[in-house]
Amino acid sequence: VLQAQNNTKTLSGTITDKATGEAIPGVNVFVQDTYYGVISNSNGYYELTGLDGNSEYTIVFKLIGYEPQSHFVKASYLEKWDIELSPSNQLLDEVLVQGTRASNNTATSYSEMNQEDIAKLNTGQDVPFMLRQLPSVVVTSDAGAGVGYTGMRIRGTDATRVNITINGIPYNDPESHGTFWVNMPDFSSSIDNVQVQRGVGTSTNGAGAFGGSVNIQTTTLNKDAYTEYSGAYGSFNTWKNTVSFGSGLLNNRFTLDGRLSKITSDGYIDRASSDLKSFFISGAYYGKNSILRANVFSGKEVTYQSWYGLPEYLLEEDRTYNYYTYDNEVDNYQQDHYQLHYSKQFNKQWNASAALHYTYGRGYFEQFKDGEDLADYGFENTSHFNQTITEVLDSNDMVIDMDTSFVLATNTDLIRRRWLDNHFYGFTYGLNYHNHKFNATLGGAWNNYMGDHFGEVIWAGFMGDGAIRQRYYDNTGTKMDFNVYLKAGYQLTKQLYAFADLQVRTIDYHVEGIDNDRGAVDFGGDYQFFNPKMGLNYQLAPNKSLYASFSIANREPNRSNFLDNAEIPRSEQLRDFELGYKYNSARYALQANFYYMNYKDQLVLTGEVNDVGSSIQQNVDMSYRTGFEIAGGMKLFDQLEWQANATFSINKISEFSQYMLIFDGYDYNYLGDTTYVYKDSDIAFSPNLIAASTLTYTPVKGLDISLLSKYVGRQFLDNTNDEDRQLDAYFTNDIRLGYGFSPGFADKVEFSFMVNNVFNSLYESNGGTYVEVFDSGDGAGPQQVNYDWYYPQAGTHFMGGLSIRF
Repeated sequence: VLQAQNNTKTLSGTITDKATGEAIPGVNVFVQDTYYGVISNSNGYYELTGLDGNSEYTIVFKLIGYEPQSHFVKASYLEKWDIELSPSNQLLDEVLVQGTRASNNTATSYSEMNQEDIAKLNTGQDVPFMLRQLPSVVVTSDAGAGVGYTGMRIRGTDATRVNITINGIPYNDPESHGTFWVNMPDFSSSIDNVQVQRGVGTSTNGAGAFGGSVNIQTTTLNKDAYTEYSGAYGSFNTWKNTVSFGSGLLNNRFTLDGRLSKITSDGYIDRASSDLKSFFISGAYYGKNSILRANVFSGKEVTYQSWYGLPEYLLEEDRTYNYYTYDNEVDNYQQDHYQLHYSKQFNKQWNASAALHYTYGRGYFEQFKDGEDLADYGFENTSHFNQTITEVLDSNDMVIDMDTSFVLATNTDLIRRRWLDNHFYGFTYGLNYHNHKFNATLGGAWNNYMGDHFGEVIWAGFMGDGAIRQRYYDNTGTKMDFNVYLKAGYQLTKQLYAFADLQVRTIDYHVEGIDNDRGAVDFGGDYQFFNPKMGLNYQLAPNKSLYASFSIANREPNRSNFLDNAEIPRSEQLRDFELGYKYNSARYALQANFYYMNYKDQLVLTGEVNDVGSSIQQNVDMSYRTGFEIAGGMKLFDQLEWQANATFSINKISEFSQYMLIFDGYDYNYLGDTTYVYKDSDIAFSPNLIAASTLTYTPVKGLDISLLSKYVGRQFLDNTNDEDRQLDAYFTNDIRLGYGFSPGFADKVEFSFMVNNVFNSLYESNGGTYVEVFDSGDGAGPQQVNYDWYYPQAGTHFMGGLSIRF
């Protein structure tokens, strides 16, 4: 047993460059299949303490620019072990994301998942559901089962504040700041690793990180050729089929990897179906000291709309109710991505990376609307021939009389499509330097966006002189986003590491044209932000550290902030303080983190949504989020492992004002307005407790049985603390079985079976609300009436899968 009183061992030594004999700092030294890992210090020294002298371990040594090494050892045989690392003939792909990632010495809180971790959970659900067990993460699904439109919040902040990068390239939509995972079906099958930072984190590209950032790296070097099929079937007629291949390293220089996927599902909610297709191709050339990699990937989705949610009164009657009934009420969108990456190792101190990218998205959502005013679509009122049959019968019971007239039509039933056609392109770069005490990165990006928003009527009962596909609105948004950052870290003493990160970001955003209400729009702004970050990391022991950091982040308003607010929205500022402790050993790991996030002019969710389903936000002068995150794991014994995390938080607005119109109780006539003021209220959609647990039992080699549990505390739908407008706390449990083996005819065969929500918990993970004020004239004064809707999640459902790799 680890740390048995009579037979514990310490394995230590010095890591040097085989070519020069110089000590190598910053090498990641970790014990495979345990929580234990350390970093070599400025003298190349590493130390692994508390190893069981009777146990055998695989020790891995890894650093960018060097060939990784792994050694199988018995702890009792070695106490001092010096290692020589050889410079890598092929630059590691990690250089592509090095500039936007936190490292072990960075004073911030983060979590990581590798390809194996993701594959265990990948049964066709979107990326947020792969990350749902990480600290402070809450996920939701419009269709109720993780396929289709999904979303994610970190520390209570919505998706528009979570920065997403793919190989260092921003993925958030430049105008809405949102992340639409449905546009990248089965993207999890092409992810090599992912890092999730909480809070401001380190400098990155794209929209500012106000709750967290997700840094994704896709396919990296696969030296061996492979072909793989992965299929799954489950509840709600959900199918996933994926074919992947890789050429291996050809002629010691070239690789080609690819994936083709199709996912279909009827959805838990009525008619909330999804028809999703995607592909991913990555080709690379590995030079002696460089990599040139091209990635091309695309997703096409046709998703029946379930944006409206379920009215509260139906929660007990019909949890699968869908407001939409028109048979083609769908979202139809395709997004193509092109990335070209180049990395160069100049010498052991210097390396650089640069990338060009282009994204082309186009598509629409289609809606049936009844009784629409012709004028709202640019059509003139029109007279049409009306014929009424009068029931006057002759001796043969035949109608012999009819009345004819012309009628003036002012409204009509119609079918419309609202389009988005956008282009996003630019470049990113990073220049990295490191030696035994000092490391630095100079990086940044220039990105440009152009998005056309327009609407067409494709059918109407009456449209006068109007034409089919005539555009009734058309506006264009353009955005230039430039940033440059300088990160530096210095080993002040053997124990103390200092970190600083300075970023300058400028944005030029403008929208002009006719909006969907046929009013002229002309809004936007120029923004210049300075985002400094600094921190200290103190190494108490090779496996124990304390850190503290302070960061400032700024964020510009998004498109809907301008459209949905009567006043011009203000940019936001966040001051983020983090204080944490990390510990790891072969059997135990612990990370505790305190945070205080103080906002000025935060744009908070009001609970309402606009006419395209986007959440409406408004500025509040002062607000904050503070909490304590704890995450850890333990090997209870060799076959049983437990990982768990919890976030305890307080999320408050100093003062929130709600402006309301007053109507009479009979004819809906406007009577006036009123303002309700709430002090020290909870921020909407910010649970005070989030917890997750994963208990994994491995009775025999290759077989894993896991219980995944998630608890999310009560959330208010708006910022008024009204208990009539809230999401109740919920607790879900999933069971996963996975079994893999290597038969003679294939490299590996894996079976998986997932039972989600095994105890059939009835819960809602998202919702919305709006309030109207009526005065009935009976002397009681204005009375509020709530209109709440919810997004129910599926009860017990399953997914079974098979994967064969050759």
